[in-house]
Amino acid sequence: MKSKRYNRRQFVTRSAAAAGAWILPAWSNPSYLRAPDARAFTLGEPAESRAAFSSGVRSFNQGWRFHKGDIPGAESPGFDDRTWRIVELPHDWSIESDTPGSAPFDKDMPDGRSAGYLHGGTGWYRNEFTLKDEQSGKGSDILFDGVQQESDVWINGHYLGLQPHGYIAFSYNLTQYLNQAGERNLIAVRAVNPERNTRWYAGSGIYRDVRLRLHAAVHIPVWGVRVDTIRLNQERALLQIRVEVRNTLTSPQQVSLVLKLNGDSSQKFALADLSLAPDSTEQVSEEVSVASPRLWAPDAPELYEVEIELQQAGLVIDSWSDSIGIRTISVSAERGLLLNGEPIKLKGGCMHHDNGLLGAAAFADAEYRRVATMKRNGYNAIRTSHNPPSSAFLNACDRLGMIVMDEFTDMWEIPKKPNGYSRYFRAHWEKDLRAMIARDYNHPSVAIWSIGNEIPERIMPAGLEIGRKMAQTIREMDSRRPITNAIQSFGDYDDTHPDWDASAPAFAFLDIAGYNYTWSKYEADHLKYPSRIMVETESNPDLAYETWRQVEKHPYVIGDFVWTGMDNL
Repeated sequence: MKSKRYNRRQFVTRSAAAAGAWILPAWSNPSYLRAPDARAFTLGEPAESRAAFSSGVRSFNQGWRFHKGDIPGAESPGFDDRTWRIVELPHDWSIESDTPGSAPFDKDMPDGRSAGYLHGGTGWYRNEFTLKDEQSGKGSDILFDGVQQESDVWINGHYLGLQPHGYIAFSYNLTQYLNQAGERNLIAVRAVNPERNTRWYAGSGIYRDVRLRLHAAVHIPVWGVRVDTIRLNQERALLQIRVEVRNTLTSPQQVSLVLKLNGDSSQKFALADLSLAPDSTEQVSEEVSVASPRLWAPDAPELYEVEIELQQAGLVIDSWSDSIGIRTISVSAERGLLLNGEPIKLKGGCMHHDNGLLGAAAFADAEYRRVATMKRNGYNAIRTSHNPPSSAFLNACDRLGMIVMDEFTDMWEIPKKPNGYSRYFRAHWEKDLRAMIARDYNHPSVAIWSIGNEIPERIMPAGLEIGRKMAQTIREMDSRRPITNAIQSFGDYDDTHPDWDASAPAFAFLDIAGYNYTWSKYEADHLKYPSRIMVETESNPDLAYETWRQVEKHPYVIGDFVWTGMDNL
């Protein structure tokens, strides 16, 4: 497939506009969080309400058949699954009991404390769909928001691929393997939780949403739209709209792109007219100006509804819609973290992905409840320790005004647990990191990317090379959000005990230096590295006063993330 860039007015800057930005109060308790009863926790929209890719999307959460344990031939369309249990996604089998009336916890489980004393194993899922006559000839994708931990997927017996990072969203194109209209199509998924894979409860199975999507031969691919605020003041916002368009036909195609922005009033913009070569992909980059913008911020999380139509001969053949927030992010040692041009301190908590006794299943209302609970207790930021969260979680952060530090992984090539992501890191990190950035790019709540947590090889030559490559990859995709890494003192996961100053090379390629439990180093490090911007990526709650006093005292310290904001299994 050929690919070329289409860019009439490229404009890139990493600085936010200080002039004319809104000034917003800090640590207030907005009225939308003051509901007096449990109904305050059930305001989440259905998980499928946010269409994060093109039109023709529907939830594929219902009708799955599930079997716990490995079973030969389950990927075959002819396999008899009538005795399997019917489940609705999201689903986490580790939290379920095999025996009615008994608890699933195993106090004798090896290394059980890390996993909440809950077992993993292997599970199979199968589901079917059928195309209607009018859908014949359409292209199709399936999008998984996450399968824990390692997954293999088949369509009609054809193997589609392996995803070994259980927190990364991924999609497969089904088009060439689809049966004719009226005939069933069989999706089979094998999910493997090998246990001893993380230092916390991971869960097992298809624990996040799944969606099916039908599209025309000329279409906007999955995560093919990126919207960014590049200039901002009270009078006007300049947005950069980047759209990828794919032509899978063997003939050239003429199409147009139109942007609709819905807020207090609707606005319409003609983005581009394209002449697509056969079997090609083009990328459009255009700028649009929005008058009197309503800004996204923790105490006023204003959102706009955006729709991009792909038109041909005056007809809409594909579209993409999403909610976005207009806001800017920048950092400096002199002024700290600037949101919409104004300094803000991050009063943050670290949070794992599980929902307590619901396990890892990412129900939209449960994810909303967690964010609302944090907000109600005075937090304005969450670090997603130590992995990308669910889309439902980020949707809640967008709506409630919660700033997010979006973290990639807890380990690179050196393992902390024998069956973890480190086994696949070298072959998969770049694809998985790019998928994380692509899925989460349009969420206004996501303000900082984190490439890791307490990485053992952080100052080793191989680790420094990995860190630089990861930072470079992110900057290629996102030139404005800052990058951090949560770095700890030496001796925790390695046998070396060098001086703290040995961490300097690991901080050098980051925009923000992440300090785990080392806030006492701030002032001395500032004298040595005056341009370094610092944040306590993990802190002890019993030292909250000392830690926060440093945050308030120094502009180069942008905030604190306590371990933890909420209990986990």
